[in-house]
Amino acid sequence: MMAHWRTFLARHPALVMAGLQTGAFALAWAGNTVFANRQWGRHAEALWQGGVLVLLGMVLWWVADQLRERCWTETPAGQPDDSPPCRARWSALHPARIFSILIGFNLSGAALVFNSRNTFTLGGVLAWLASIVVWWLALNGGLPRFPSIAIRSLKQQQLLIAVTLALILAAGAAFRLADLDAMPPEMTRDQAANLLDAYAIQNGYHPVFFPRNTGREPAQLYATALAASVPGLGLTFRTVKVVSAVEGLLTVLAVWALARTLLADRPRFGQVVGLAAAALLAVSYWHTAQSRMGLRLILAPLVTALLLVYLTRALRQNRREDFLAAGLVLGFGLYTYISVRLLPLVVLAGLVIAWRWGQRGERWRYALNTGRLFGMALVVFVPLLGYMLYQPDLFWSRIGGRLQGETFASVVDGDGNVLYEGDAARPAATLDQNAAVFAQNVANALMMYNWRGDEAWVSGIPYHPALDPFTGSLFILGVVTWGARLVRRRAPADLLLTAAFLIMLLPSALSLAYPNENPSATRMNGTLPAVYLVAAVALVQLCGGVCRLLPGRRGWVAGGMLAAVVIGGAAATNADLYFTRYRFWYTDSSFPYRQLASVVRQFNQPGNTFLVGYPMWVDENILAVEAGMIDWMNYATLVDLIPATMVVAAERDTGYRFDPQRDTLFLLSPQDTRAMSKLRQWFPHGQAETVPSTQNGMQFVLYYVPPLGRAGFNAFIQRQVESTR
Repeated sequence: MMAHWRTFLARHPALVMAGLQTGAFALAWAGNTVFANRQWGRHAEALWQGGVLVLLGMVLWWVADQLRERCWTETPAGQPDDSPPCRARWSALHPARIFSILIGFNLSGAALVFNSRNTFTLGGVLAWLASIVVWWLALNGGLPRFPSIAIRSLKQQQLLIAVTLALILAAGAAFRLADLDAMPPEMTRDQAANLLDAYAIQNGYHPVFFPRNTGREPAQLYATALAASVPGLGLTFRTVKVVSAVEGLLTVLAVWALARTLLADRPRFGQVVGLAAAALLAVSYWHTAQSRMGLRLILAPLVTALLLVYLTRALRQNRREDFLAAGLVLGFGLYTYISVRLLPLVVLAGLVIAWRWGQRGERWRYALNTGRLFGMALVVFVPLLGYMLYQPDLFWSRIGGRLQGETFASVVDGDGNVLYEGDAARPAATLDQNAAVFAQNVANALMMYNWRGDEAWVSGIPYHPALDPFTGSLFILGVVTWGARLVRRRAPADLLLTAAFLIMLLPSALSLAYPNENPSATRMNGTLPAVYLVAAVALVQLCGGVCRLLPGRRGWVAGGMLAAVVIGGAAATNADLYFTRYRFWYTDSSFPYRQLASVVRQFNQPGNTFLVGYPMWVDENILAVEAGMIDWMNYATLVDLIPATMVVAAERDTGYRFDPQRDTLFLLSPQDTRAMSKLRQWFPHGQAETVPSTQNGMQFVLYYVPPLGRAGFNAFIQRQVESTR
């Protein structure tokens, strides 16, 4: 029996391998389908059934991988080098280098001083940008050469690759821009805070770091302010979604470039994997949801992918310019999203990998170039460094709060004034005391892709896996291939991608004070480039097995058709997940701000419109932005503050001035019976109307008051003053 099997294997290795791979993918897909469609209360049964199928699929895939390695091992094309060796034009202590260093120190000092007190100034920004150029000259020994490399590489692209990539981007644009006004349907506090800060930027407020909303990096907010100045956009929910959707499309390109760079020792394989990774990402439910949220978090996977591109090139060639380019990406990346602060650990991991597995004669040069990388990143970081030194508690409050709870973080108002000084304990001690929680967090984070996803309805369907069954199956099988590749090759670039994946799990896994927030689809999006690249490797190998069954062009056509079926299945599944199921969850969980804002716009008297606060009810900033009156302030946290709020409104000299000669509208929660009683007591001629929501069964109450007249308003205020004596 064994002899017949060996004979058959020797005669038909391609058929055996294709059968093993197809069977493995089918089993993994069935298991992931069980995971994704599990019913409440039957999780253990689904985990057992789906887990067995997935495990069998992984075993078959490993056998197929061993067979492929034995029969079709390709000899790498050697260490790729797409540019001539870079020799420093200013070597050692060249006078030009010394002069550049002196000028660089002065310019960086000026950037630190002129951008102090958390304010970008014109002189400070010019000094900052000039310092980056001068320090590049000093650290590189001359002008950069990598732009010409990129242009030459672009000229070498084949027409088929270019057309395919254009189609992939078109599919990605369809996922990220279709029905953009309606999905997601409602703003959250984060988007409203971004628009308020963009409005402040347009009116002359130019901070280096935004203290509102637990602190935020500035890049996305300045991009939003710039986009809002484009005719037809403005400071609207649609604008923030357009900005993040474009950034999501750029990430698709960055992941394509990362795959080509990482697998450049086998150019054809790397090119195909790059297209597969870009295609899977373009139709991704996980990335689509984040691309349409309108938040700065979408920049984390873009920065991560770009940093890995230049770090991979740096580990291979140890060229100074690649390290400096990585430093630029890292430095500017720190202005994007909080999870990017862990990317310096990826750089250090790259140095360790180069020291251990790189060329022995190049070790100290690797260390020196890594120092240049951090030096360039520090030069770019200078304005944020000034803020970090100026307000360290606010700069680190978000990270410390996830580690140690809210006792770590200081409490600040919208202007950045400290209302409560946090008690920051040592993070290392916190991690040591919560080692078991951290280990469980890591395990839960790893299960996000295929088993149990984020619980937050804002990020996606609660508890649904981040990957669809097609992509999730490819990812699991790709992990098998990637693990075998690491054992066989131990290539520094492969190890770097693996290290980056593990490090970028930490923004979610380090939520020790709030483990229920882990896994977080938003904080873990730095792993997204590695996840889709590994899944793409499995897809290319699956289709490559089919290609080998048929000779010549017919094999390529068959493999392409299989790829189209898998990617098409993923696209159809993800479209249903996002545009149907996620729409239902989002609509059912969010407050109907658009409907309430429509009422306010129809009333068309913003100065005479007042919102009465109530716990877990309307956010005044969201209502103001959605109603098109972004600087509206007629909000009282309690009904007792309404008289004072009306007095302040009556003294304004803007379009939000209260006019007692016109009708007045009060907005309040149906649960706030005390507010309704007070309003009826104060304004007995008013009329109440309870309005049901059109989307989720929620309600809100409108209380219309006829004109009080100036004498009536003054008498009302006088009665309130006398009642408080």
